[in-house]
Amino acid sequence: MRSRWALLGLVLLLTMLPASALLPARANATSASSAEAEETAGRRSLVALVISHADHELPGDGFVEVEGVWVKQSNYTGVIAGDDVYYYCLAPHTCSCPACRDAVDPPDIKLLYRDESVAFPLCVYTLVKPKSAGAF
Repeated sequence: MRSRWALLGLVLLLTMLPASALLPARANATSASSAEAEETAGRRSLVALVISHADHELPGDGFVEVEGVWVKQSNYTGVIAGDDVYYYCLAPHTCSCPACRDAVDPPDIKLLYRDESVAFPLCVYTLVKPKSAGAF
């Protein structure tokens, strides 16, 4: 049932794009640059990947026992995409993501997506990478 709502949410999100994002950019137009558009498309793709793990039992995403409770591995350890790990939070429902386990501090969380419109709220986030010692 959640997958149907997630799909509906993604379709609604896509239909809410401004028309300027669908038309060719004109000189001095205020539309997003192609780099921003690619970043937005990449973010949507990552969110869809993580939501698919939340909504379905995918191969390689079995259950692990955490403190006597069986949880999906992807909820506990995250979903790897490229060099990054993305997490989903199902709070206030039972959730074993790092944020719900208090394994990370709130400033270390970069929220990518929040959907509170469905019966089972869902957030997708990643962790902020610490800056290297010499970087400012």
